[in-house]
Amino acid sequence: MTSPDRAHPSIAVPAVVGCVASLGLVIFGSVVGAVPIHASWWYRLDVTSWVAYLGFYLSLLALLVSWAAVGRLALEGELSVARCWILLSLWGAPLVVGPPLFSRDLYSYVVQGLLTSHGHNPYTTSPATLGHVAQWWSIASVWRSTPSPYGPLWVTLSSGAATVAGSTLVRQVITFRCLEIIGVVAMMASLPVIARSRRADPGVAIWLGVLSPLGLFSFLASGHNEAIMLGLVTVGGALIVSGRLAGGMAVAAAAGALKLPALALPGFLGLDAIFERRDRRWRTALVVLGVPLAVLVGLSALSGHGLAWLSPSALKIPTELHILLTPSVSVAVLIAGLCHVVGIKVATATVIGIVQPIFEVIAIGAIAWLCVNIRRVDPVRAAGIALLVLALMSPTFWPWYLTWGLVLLAATPAQRSRALMVAAGLGMCLVTPGGSPVLEARAWIISGPLVLFGLGWVATRGRWRAVVGIDG
Repeated sequence: MTSPDRAHPSIAVPAVVGCVASLGLVIFGSVVGAVPIHASWWYRLDVTSWVAYLGFYLSLLALLVSWAAVGRLALEGELSVARCWILLSLWGAPLVVGPPLFSRDLYSYVVQGLLTSHGHNPYTTSPATLGHVAQWWSIASVWRSTPSPYGPLWVTLSSGAATVAGSTLVRQVITFRCLEIIGVVAMMASLPVIARSRRADPGVAIWLGVLSPLGLFSFLASGHNEAIMLGLVTVGGALIVSGRLAGGMAVAAAAGALKLPALALPGFLGLDAIFERRDRRWRTALVVLGVPLAVLVGLSALSGHGLAWLSPSALKIPTELHILLTPSVSVAVLIAGLCHVVGIKVATATVIGIVQPIFEVIAIGAIAWLCVNIRRVDPVRAAGIALLVLALMSPTFWPWYLTWGLVLLAATPAQRSRALMVAAGLGMCLVTPGGSPVLEARAWIISGPLVLFGLGWVATRGRWRAVVGIDG
């Protein structure tokens, strides 16, 4: 490690270039981004769409190069946490005031908050209840008639944000982004604590988990509530690795009241603590199981909607959309396409219905193995791997789901994985600036074989052992 007093002039160039690139993204994004429909953002660049796309992707390339340049220094141990805060300010501030990019989910959050603040039950009513207002039109069409798939904590937070934001769509979007900023700040503060406990580099952890294009776009530009979820998860994890088990379990469990996958980290850290504390194993087990249960039940009661968020209909909502970005869908469509080529008549939906449960069984098996072998695998790394497996094997996949596991793995020795760096740098390129998947039509000809190759590569020659961080 270098001295804190040593100057790093080489960081200044990528910092400034990255800032200019972020400005370019939000300027050109006012034309090609996920801009409001039948409403307007507070500014708009007056150029043709092809010019806007060219400027947008050149800006994206500049940000990616700037991030990679900083990463080279981070991997050499020359990126301090203090400088990470500066980079976050320079690269992230433009994204906060610009239009949503890569996703329209922010508009869904706004409408769900409005529904709750007006006394509607978000688990039984959909955005269509509001009628054809500007907020409704701006939601991705597939979600306009869908109830909320999120837990009671998010319902409560979104209701409060909608109440504070008023009726102007731009103010509503920026207000909801402010919630995500809180989550980002929490990650920035807690990831170094977890990284040091795992003997990993704090600067690399933030560079990979928060400052990457995937992190900046998911948490700030798209404003996904993954930011709040992971902020709570990492704060809870930091408390647990610092010896405050009960408090950490409570905070991390609160993240589970936003999205259930967040319970992976407290689950693995709690399981590890049970085995570690042999002299008080039953007391530890009571804390590990009782505290999260009390938090989840309490937040459900405070939301006023009880356990409706855990109903089968609510849990099924995120899985209803079948897109080629989803590995199981790509494989299923590949199989269906090959069947059609050889003259076998089979419905693609039928094949998807067969393939997806197989992927789910693989996920369950992988997570069960991690649980059984928790004494051989670092619990933070195990939680990160489990979350990546859940994201990739789920019935519906979006690139921001990669942040679930990537943020945690960034705080472990796995932070030097090239695969994670590629995912952090290029993951959001799987969707267009307006939020549509880039894989459509016959893209399965490429995506399907790639998924099968990836599964085979991990499963053969013991490569999975390197993934989980154990020796032969």
